[in-house]
Amino acid sequence: YACGDNGGQVQSVYTSSSPLGPFTVAKANLLNCIDGIPYLHNNHQLYFYYAAGGGIRYRTMPDPLNVSSTNTQFTNCKVTLASTWTEAPHILNVDGAWFMSYTGNDWTLNNYQTHIARGSSPTNFAPQSTGNPVLLRTTGTWVATGCTDMFRGPNMKTVVAAYHVRNGTYRKLCIDPMIWNAQGNLVVDGPKIGTSQTGHQLADFSDYFNRTSIGGDYTNV
Repeated sequence: YACGDNGGQVQSVYTSSSPLGPFTVAKANLLNCIDGIPYLHNNHQLYFYYAAGGGIRYRTMPDPLNVSSTNTQFTNCKVTLASTWTEAPHILNVDGAWFMSYTGNDWTLNNYQTHIARGSSPTNFAPQSTGNPVLLRTTGTWVATGCTDMFRGPNMKTVVAAYHVRNGTYRKLCIDPMIWNAQGNLVVDGPKIGTSQTGHQLADFSDYFNRTSIGGDYTNV
């Protein structure tokens, strides 16, 4: 959670025994930054990505309540238009390839937009060769697309983008599917503002273990 007074920003950590809460403060001052997001690599290394002076940075985390003193900046992952400020990193692993979305330009301008970088690891990113910006809307009532989170849809196959748009005063949430372009890069199939979309397909198989026994389809190892 990020907040601050007098223009400052402090990233804090809250914990709970349930995703539904209640949450309590576990670390009041993890780092001075905004848009912090942890990412757990499949080798069990935890990373913390965030936005600070100069753009998108990351640090390793020895545990969920601490970050290392060394930080690395992705100097080539910037949106350089009216403003070079870049924020809102989000990480997604798709079949062994890493993707990082990031948003830049002045957030008060209509051409606030999202780009995507591709990487061979969680610490090695470069802007994807085609498709950027993956989200841009400069005309109409709702403009300034940004802060794009990428995740698997309910069918565990489709990649989905959740982001916000602004009408000058307020922001609202949009959710659109992502597709692969001819060069194999991710782009957003949107924004589809004001368009009715069909619901996402569910997974081929799903199971909820909210029961006493493990069920007939499973073996206790």
